Amino acid sequence: QREMHAVDSENKKKLQEDGRRFYQLLKHTSDPRLPFAKFGSGNLQTLCHTPAAEGVDVREQLLHFHREHYCAGLMTVCVIGREPLPTLRRWVTEKFGAIPFKGLARPQWEGHPFSGPPMQVTLKPVKEIR
Repeated sequence: QREMHAVDSENKKKLQEDGRRFYQLLKHTSDPRLPFAKFGSGNLQTLCHTPAAEGVDVREQLLHFHREHYCAGLMTVCVIGREPLPTLRRWVTEKFGAIPFKGLARPQWEGHPFSGPPMQVTLKPVKEIR
């Protein structure tokens, strides 16, 4: 419950950020059949109220998703540092070595998020920019 409130607070804080609004506009105008178009954050409505009304246990769904999809083969890590490469490699192995490799295939999607007819959209910024 505490984490849901933290996500909700973070979402509310970003609602009036121009970069976030532009990104949401891109998602809204993209192909709705592709994952890019889906809501990528959360709020109390999506994480608590709607699932509760539908009898969905969000925590159990999260644990199920983790069991099924948390896999080193689906992740990428980028490390930058002044330390010698063997040191960086050791640190990465220490921090990420326990993540299971399940041999899962990377998801593939047909099409492009913006393959529809051309459109012009005007986004009015919240902040005045010079």
